[in-house]
Amino acid sequence: MAKKPKAAKAVYSVEAGEVLVGLKNPDKLDPQAIGEALQRLRDRDGAADPKRFAEEARDPRHPAHRHLEWDDAKCGLLYRVEQARTLIRVIRVEYAADFYRAFVSVPRENGGRHYVTLGDVLGSRQLQDALLEQAESDLRVWTQRYSELREIVKLAQPMLDEIAKRRKRGGDEHRPAA
Repeated sequence: MAKKPKAAKAVYSVEAGEVLVGLKNPDKLDPQAIGEALQRLRDRDGAADPKRFAEEARDPRHPAHRHLEWDDAKCGLLYRVEQARTLIRVIRVEYAADFYRAFVSVPRENGGRHYVTLGDVLGSRQLQDALLEQAESDLRVWTQRYSELREIVKLAQPMLDEIAKRRKRGGDEHRPAA
């Protein structure tokens, strides 16, 4: 029986100029090792939860360990979770010769948010709908924030119209090709 070919190894990076506020040793960041650790967490738990990631990073051998603050006199768990969120947000993965965010934040069914892979979103109508709903909400907030810049805000209206049309249709039209 022939062996199943291994999938190509994902290539992780951090975009040049990415702001790494609050992280320790940002110049020593190893995006490949951190991306792989996040992927293992996602594979095991179904999502990359920042709190769980911070808990795992407590191990000094973990690739994220040196980037989180472990001095409890300076910070506590909530700050470390925020640092873990920053790491999750900045990691990019190569897909079709381009780099994308490796993990995107989506709402959980029972409240709160968690991070799933772009592949998870592309393979799930429910996650696509949740992300589209979030994008619409973000765009509406943006248009309200900059409402006095009418000429610029007008540029957002066609996007809002298209989102509304796709949500109303409810078909597979907005499902990206995997």
